Amino acid sequence: MTAKLVPTNPDSADVQADIAGTGALYIDALDDSTTTVSTSTSVSPTSTCSRASRTQNRSSDDAILADLADSREQLIHLQREMLGRIKNTPEPNECDAFMDSVKQAVAGINKTLWRRFQADVQQLVSRYTDMREQQQQQLQRRPGLS
Repeated sequence: MTAKLVPTNPDSADVQADIAGTGALYIDALDDSTTTVSTSTSVSPTSTCSRASRTQNRSSDDAILADLADSREQLIHLQREMLGRIKNTPEPNECDAFMDSVKQAVAGINKTLWRRFQADVQQLVSRYTDMREQQQQQLQRRPGLS
């Protein structure tokens, strides 16, 4: 609460407009020995506007909170969906991973080096294919061994 000295004619329109709605304590000095105190309790248009503004802000805040709650639920749903996809994805095969790394390593090789690389790889693949076939034949000869 604030205190103000009120001019000698506190009922004038200018003074009333000046003090309206402030909820202040007003002191009217009548003479040196006597003082009267009064309070103004009138409601100003600005306090009505600020109430309306507060109400509007609350409804706006409620709408924002509702949107945040919806967004949170959507995020939780998407996270669960992604985790489900990750769990259902088979682990990469060691052979496939190796071949992908070889593919990336030779991607920028020039034509001459590519042909040499290709020939070397074909020989290596043939050697291991032959070894695999020999193992399979040996296993077929000895049916008791697995």
